[in-house]
Amino acid sequence: MARLKLKLWDSVVSDCGTCLELAPDNLKAFYYLSQAQLALKDYDDALENAKRAHEQCVLTGDKSLSAITAQVLKCKKERWDDLEKRRQREGSELETDIVLLMERERDEAVASCAGESDRREVTAEWESKIAQTRRVFEKARSAEDKRRNVPDWAIDDISFGIMVDPVIVILSNALFSSLGLGDC
Repeated sequence: MARLKLKLWDSVVSDCGTCLELAPDNLKAFYYLSQAQLALKDYDDALENAKRAHEQCVLTGDKSLSAITAQVLKCKKERWDDLEKRRQREGSELETDIVLLMERERDEAVASCAGESDRREVTAEWESKIAQTRRVFEKARSAEDKRRNVPDWAIDDISFGIMVDPVIVILSNALFSSLGLGDC
């Protein structure tokens, strides 16, 4: 626990590994290991260990279920954010690569032209193609880059996934009366 508070993540991972060798069902070891792996940006293993801690917590009826559930949700969110960043980075790399290839082809086409008027015509044609390609990527990017945040109430506490058909009930005095809770 001290190494966790001191943010000595590699030591925490090592200690938790040793602890899990001695006691394979140790709830705290899975929980601390998940926290350390999340800090080290090992999102998949952090999520897996947080889920194991959650399973152990449910089996033992431990009172720290809410903290472990929050850790699972945090791991899922961090993992999702990392995947989104990677996807966006790869998308912009694709655009850059395509534009560079088009510019290289433009330069080759301009170099093969005999007259100055042909060079201007070919250059204008290729600049138009490059601009059109950039516009297409920009349109695609604007639709994809709109960040969609999932509210906490839409996440299932059991499977930690997005609820498919959530039912939201408005609590009213009539409902409280019918449940025998009186007026609230």
